[in-house]
Amino acid sequence: TRHVIDACREHRLGRLVYTSTPSVTHRATRPVQGGTAEDVPYGEHFKAPYAATKKIAEQAVLAANDASLATVALRPRLIWGVGDNQLLPRLVERARAGRLRLVGDGENLVDTTYIDNAAQAHFDAFEHLAPGAACAGRAYFISNGDPKTMRETLNGLLAAVGAPQ
Repeated sequence: TRHVIDACREHRLGRLVYTSTPSVTHRATRPVQGGTAEDVPYGEHFKAPYAATKKIAEQAVLAANDASLATVALRPRLIWGVGDNQLLPRLVERARAGRLRLVGDGENLVDTTYIDNAAQAHFDAFEHLAPGAACAGRAYFISNGDPKTMRETLNGLLAAVGAPQ
């Protein structure tokens, strides 16, 4: 990420839209619900390197925001859609093998992001980003704005591809 920031400066690129993750705010048993990125502090203790390194990268991107390089961080949650070769294939494989389990009762809410909405958020951020712009130097949570239970989300994805729920 630091190399990307340096390259933006070296080549006089004035905008950088960084794809982050809501996981940078993970706080174990206290889920992020509502609020803005300013309202929700960064997490402190991460169980996996993914969120820890994304936090470091996001902080570097936002700190790089200045008069010559406008930066913004977008935090899409659980991206899915046509052409997904990450999330859905793993879910389907586990469901077909009888190894997919819900943790808890499955009633916890999750707000996913359809791939077209994630892409549009990036286009919109890039279009509006400039030094001094209201969005510059800030992070934004991205989602469909339609939270569903984890059970409903997983079963909907599995049903869409004819996999066992």
